[in-house]
Amino acid sequence: MNRLLHLTALMLLLMPLTRTVAQIHPPEYPGGDPSLATFLMNNLKYPTSQQHSGITGRVYVTLTIDTGGNVVSPSVAKGLGEEFDAEALRVVRLMPKWKPARDMTGRPIAVTSTLPINFIAPKVDKRPVLDERYWDYDTVMTAAGAVRVNSALPEFPGGNQALEKFIEQHLDIPYNSETYCGTVVIYITVNANGQLSDIKYPTDIDEECLMALHRLMNAMPRWRPGHLNGVPTRMSTGIPITFRYTE
Repeated sequence: MNRLLHLTALMLLLMPLTRTVAQIHPPEYPGGDPSLATFLMNNLKYPTSQQHSGITGRVYVTLTIDTGGNVVSPSVAKGLGEEFDAEALRVVRLMPKWKPARDMTGRPIAVTSTLPINFIAPKVDKRPVLDERYWDYDTVMTAAGAVRVNSALPEFPGGNQALEKFIEQHLDIPYNSETYCGTVVIYITVNANGQLSDIKYPTDIDEECLMALHRLMNAMPRWRPGHLNGVPTRMSTGIPITFRYTE
């Protein structure tokens, strides 16, 4: 009889723990994935001392969302370097309260998960500059010294607004619980006839996101080529692309 009472008491103690494991509603950033992406874009800063490093990659941050929605004990699960890791943790600690996860009874529960934080190397202008009066010109170094040339960069037909609209219409957004693409940059070369070549895709990206970028670029029309002193000239440029998620 005593053994039966002890067993019954032990079962009663374990029942609440068993229910907390049954998670059916994961934690959610306020406003969902689009708001989370916006928060990261507005707050994440590429380390100044690494501006010329060309480093692009991800920092994976492990964090716990407690029953009150607070971000608790963030730590780096897989880093990219000391300064990148510190910046990722700084931004995570700025986050507002999340909607906590809930079990099958609707009760809030604490959940630990991993969040990828993307860092994209900025494009640094390495052109020599002689004087502020020449900022509308490219400066080219020759054997005779610095020479100014009137130039125009390659452009999507209709300009940047038309490019943004084209991306919005043709970019397929892959979305599932394990895919998060964020903002990436595709580097292209626009030939003198406007055709694109030497397309360089980001390497540290989910396969579904990469396939979506390939489909987008396959649909891309010819661009207006860049010019040097009025002559169509082969030039390279970058296209920043943000995956904006909708529920």
